[in-house]
Amino acid sequence: MAVKKMNKDEFQTVGLYEHNAKCYKEVKKAYESGENVVGIVHATGTGKSYNALQLAYDNKDKKIVYIVPSNGIIEHIEKIISNNPNLDFKRDFPNLELRTYQSLVSLSKEELKKIECDMLIIDEFHHMGAPIWGAQVKAMIETHEDIKIFGMTAYTVRDRNTPYERDMANPNTNELFSNKIVSRYDLCDAMMDGILPIPVYKSSYITMEDIEDVENRLDKSLLSKEECKKYKDMLLAAKERIHEAKSIPKVISKNIKPNGKYIYFCPPYSETGVNDIETIKAQAMNWFKQITEEDNIEFYTSTSQMGKEGIKNREALYEDKTTEGEDVKDKLRVMFAINQYNEGIHAPNVDGVILGRTTSSDIVFFEQIGRGLAVRGDAKEKFEQLAQYSKKELEEMCKSRQIEIKENYTKEDLIERLIAPTIIDLSNNFRYIKELENNLKNRVREAQNRKVETNPREIKIKDVSFDIEMEDKDFYEMLEDIKERLLTPWEEMYGYAKIYYEHYNDLEVPARFRTNDGYTYEEDGKIGLGQWISSQRRKVPPESEQGHLLTEIGMRFETKRNTLSWEEMYEYAKIYYEHYNNLEVPQKFRTNDGYTYEEDGKIGLGNWISSQRRVTSKESEKGYLLTKIGMCFETKNSTLSWEEMYEYAKIYYEHYNDLEVPQKFRTNDGYTYEEYGKIRLGQWVKSQRQKVPQKSERGCLLSKIGMRFETKRNTLSWEEMYEYAKIYYEYHNDLEVPYKFRTNDGYTYEEDGKIRLGNWIYSQRQVTSQESEKGYLLTKIGMRFENKNSTLSWKEMYEYAKIYYEHYNNLEVPRRFMTNDGYTYEEDGKIRLGQWISSQRQKVPQESDQGHLLTKIGMRFETKKISTLSWEEMYEYARIYYEHYNDLEVSQKFRTNDGYTYEEDGKIRLGQWIRSQRQVTSKESEKGYLLTEIGMRFENKNSTLSWEEMYEYAKIYYKHYNTLEVPDRFRTNDGYTYEEDGKIRLGNWISSQRQRLSQQSKRGHLLSEIGMRFENKNSTLSWKEMYEYAKIYYEHYNNLEVPFKFMTNDGYTPQEEGKIRLGQWISSQRRKVPPESEQGHLLTEIGMRFETKRNTLSWEEMYEYAKIYYEHYNNLEVPQKFRTNDGYTYEEDGKIGLGNWISSQRRVTSKESEKGYLLTKIGMCFETKNSTLSWEEMYEYAKIYYEHYNDLEVPTRFRTNDGYTYEENGKIRLGLWIINQRQNIPQKSEKIQALDEIKMNWSPRIQKEEVNNLCIDNEINIELNKTVISHISAKELKSKTTYLRANGIELTNEDGKLHEIFSMSSPDMKEKYGISLPEMIRDFYDVKQKRK
Repeated sequence: MAVKKMNKDEFQTVGLYEHNAKCYKEVKKAYESGENVVGIVHATGTGKSYNALQLAYDNKDKKIVYIVPSNGIIEHIEKIISNNPNLDFKRDFPNLELRTYQSLVSLSKEELKKIECDMLIIDEFHHMGAPIWGAQVKAMIETHEDIKIFGMTAYTVRDRNTPYERDMANPNTNELFSNKIVSRYDLCDAMMDGILPIPVYKSSYITMEDIEDVENRLDKSLLSKEECKKYKDMLLAAKERIHEAKSIPKVISKNIKPNGKYIYFCPPYSETGVNDIETIKAQAMNWFKQITEEDNIEFYTSTSQMGKEGIKNREALYEDKTTEGEDVKDKLRVMFAINQYNEGIHAPNVDGVILGRTTSSDIVFFEQIGRGLAVRGDAKEKFEQLAQYSKKELEEMCKSRQIEIKENYTKEDLIERLIAPTIIDLSNNFRYIKELENNLKNRVREAQNRKVETNPREIKIKDVSFDIEMEDKDFYEMLEDIKERLLTPWEEMYGYAKIYYEHYNDLEVPARFRTNDGYTYEEDGKIGLGQWISSQRRKVPPESEQGHLLTEIGMRFETKRNTLSWEEMYEYAKIYYEHYNNLEVPQKFRTNDGYTYEEDGKIGLGNWISSQRRVTSKESEKGYLLTKIGMCFETKNSTLSWEEMYEYAKIYYEHYNDLEVPQKFRTNDGYTYEEYGKIRLGQWVKSQRQKVPQKSERGCLLSKIGMRFETKRNTLSWEEMYEYAKIYYEYHNDLEVPYKFRTNDGYTYEEDGKIRLGNWIYSQRQVTSQESEKGYLLTKIGMRFENKNSTLSWKEMYEYAKIYYEHYNNLEVPRRFMTNDGYTYEEDGKIRLGQWISSQRQKVPQESDQGHLLTKIGMRFETKKISTLSWEEMYEYARIYYEHYNDLEVSQKFRTNDGYTYEEDGKIRLGQWIRSQRQVTSKESEKGYLLTEIGMRFENKNSTLSWEEMYEYAKIYYKHYNTLEVPDRFRTNDGYTYEEDGKIRLGNWISSQRQRLSQQSKRGHLLSEIGMRFENKNSTLSWKEMYEYAKIYYEHYNNLEVPFKFMTNDGYTPQEEGKIRLGQWISSQRRKVPPESEQGHLLTEIGMRFETKRNTLSWEEMYEYAKIYYEHYNNLEVPQKFRTNDGYTYEEDGKIGLGNWISSQRRVTSKESEKGYLLTKIGMCFETKNSTLSWEEMYEYAKIYYEHYNDLEVPTRFRTNDGYTYEENGKIRLGLWIINQRQNIPQKSEKIQALDEIKMNWSPRIQKEEVNNLCIDNEINIELNKTVISHISAKELKSKTTYLRANGIELTNEDGKLHEIFSMSSPDMKEKYGISLPEMIRDFYDVKQKRK
């Protein structure tokens, strides 16, 4: 049966078929009548894309953006145009732009606005329901006035059969395509019109999963032992048959053509070696080899991860060639795909599809079979070829392929059956094909029963029965029969409910409660009592006989229905929404006025909201009213299996290294908190603690990812917990208990403490009214109910945030920042702005309306995620830090990529991690022991001292030194003497007071009296004022390379006590200001360098630069700050940070690895670390050096084994150690005194000046030789200069470049000139001194 095309006068150029043209006329008519939004819903394979192309063809003068879900669909559209001899893309579609939904995701609203667009074509418009894709398309529409929109899809429903189900064209809602659909054409329409063929469906029922499912249900059933045995014997026989069955190869050999073309749909989630795509291909090859030889089989692969390789495979399939271009039209061709062909992409002339994935979605199933049913292809050519055979020959062909035929079939019917695509189902999707067949039969019957119509529908198919063949069909029917028998009678379930009531005196049974005896919870219990009780509440009228029986044993039907009408309860919900700006009402929330929580309130608003989520449809009138006041219907875990929820829990554990999930934690990805996230992970984890036995199979799985069952129930009464709270208050003088604070005594934090005091305090704030008796008792011991933001709406809190931003030009609000005006810190401020900002970072999606508002005033969402590295990986970075600095005193803001180099945008937040380990890791635990080994000091905390006690130490310091300029790392026991292991961290405390206290506060005044300088902040200056200082600096120095610690009063003169911290400000601008922003442009004008932050080169590219360095200098001792553009010349602004890279490779690359081997070949030394030596041992080597050379001017690269002899591979890196001492030792330390005794030069500048002076004295061009000069000591330079002059050798060549000896290593010098560097220093460093 040929599909009819339109005549030459209509739509011939694009090539519309009759059904496409009919639809297109409706589209045109809608636009002509004034519609701006028009949609069509047409089945897969009927040629929707041609309607879109016709629309673009007719509107060449308009700028058209055509959005599709994937790049594969863009390829498909381009292929349609290139294969049509009437069309040329540039000529016929000059203003058409093809884009994916994903391409819009990263664009701001301003960038979307800049896209020229008069008409928007949206393919597969059901994707508009995706939160991010939908929001961006919506923003695109909002930024373009009078835009015309055309949408098309095969199915309008998104997330079918889930709580998130959403019809994107629902006429009763306000979707973009609601009441905008002008043409609907489903699979049944297409088959009735002869547009799509009737499929041939072949299946093999071979999975063990259904058999095992029925076995499990049998074990839990209430059938007699005899019945259970009977069914188990049947299942055992079925299992044996399945193991012996050859059903898949049989189905394949009977239904696959040796020269056919097929698409094999693989599972989207796979397990390597079981059902991954390569394993499936190997398995399939064995099946296909039964039909034809291996050389006659061509496989292709296409997944979303394959990129260009996937395109290459798809194009080869389309053209019937190999990926190398050889013709394979006469071979068996199979494309293995995952989701690439689900939407919009058609492979021409496909003979069928092989379904290797089971699906719970009828939409996915019909999309997949649509790939084989597609209207385009070589069907006409095949029809003409087969027409040459006689009817008898055609019948023989059908029989050989086991195609079912009937006696009344004509020759044309037989040909139709032969060219019909074959659906080979290996995954038990039988119910969907039967559903499609039944729907088609009903539609045909309806059409035939219509008595009189003006234009009666012509049905172009004679036989509506599908050719369905299922191997092992008796398995399927047997299992369905057993399932029917497994239902438990009502009376038996009622008996279990009575037992529960007699045991617990109520019928408040958790929904997932399972049991064998009626009262003991058992995870694998046979009786699902919780579900049954829940269903009875829902289905049984209280007035019925069953209702009376249930009432007698404690069933509470009255809590399901409030005596107030729906409308009255809705009014209370409105009041709540107006007060809190959301409808996230705690389930136990009771009230009398609608917004105040009262323990004995008469209105159970929380219960009512919860029940509305369950029983009210979002699309109903009531659902619409609730949505208007903030109801979220879509957030349920009910459609996810235990295994799926467990996967989300695993993701959380991998991200945070624990399973301490807050109860209200909701997410979409498993680790990011999202206020309206669809996965309620917190609730799920809590329910698992309550219901899952620790020793069960599920309990063991949860234990592996950090579930702590032992602390799940607090057996202490309210009064006992209150006593612990009192102890905490008496010890700490407040009730600001950290959320994760656990204890055994009430005041000492213990990681495994049995008393979760932090949790309890937090919950009391939520559920206890300050006016209640309990609230009064808590207030007496310091509970602060009043300092909550709960009485302020989101908009009011946002206004305070705006004030803060206008004052400080950022939103980096300290967590404990409290205020009354928005910008002044007040210790007793009623507005907890810091906490609010922190919660917004956690809860508000950046893409939401609230997220956009916060972004405008400087919110940085990107810094909220914790590193995805495991504890062990973070520990390795801590070890690297320790090996480099010999301590673990890591600044909280320290970020890095290699473990020891501070990088402002470093991806590893080592400082935060170290701090968190101090808080949550017990020193006695295994992790605590490992951390102690590398210098972690747990004991030196100020946490046990009150503010007043710390203030007394500050006073002592002030009296002794007459200042409060306390170094950050200053520790003491008496208040003024620095002690490395001092228990009082006075420096830290002073620093934190500067950050957190307002100078005008009571405590601020006390500190000011003893010399605290609050004024050294830029916070009181606006961005413009700071910019003016930056301009002054630039005008003076012609750059903006401001040292981080640069302080000034005039903008260019460094002053140690300067009030303007220009260096810090410049550093923060590099981090926070986008170069493209207005502020970024202003800074760029005065020399700001944003571009050199990240190295984008691959390992291999960096290795090439290292090779160049090695070839030039014959070693890989690259100074850490060495930057270059060519690999060997030092350039201060060089784009290649080779020194940093070499340093990081030493730490993170194993010498035995392939990369380590390559680096070793070009001179990398991995083995020389000082990490195993103590400070005292290194000091002894320094003393030996001093005794030998009478100074401590040790070259940076100086390595030794004895302390004074330079050895290229020496294990003691004395030069590096000396540099580290200069950088890291605090003033007034005993170590400083010890180093002073052996003449430590504390000012590296003096060394640099001495080198420069020597160059000037010897007429050496510093600029030309800066690479060598940058890493040579004055002693080395002077020694080599004297040596060369003594031997009559010129210092430089004709070009002014230094003699090679200046860049040679000691062994090379010894080999070539007969003298090593130490010998040269000994003999030529101070000739005058020797002569004396």
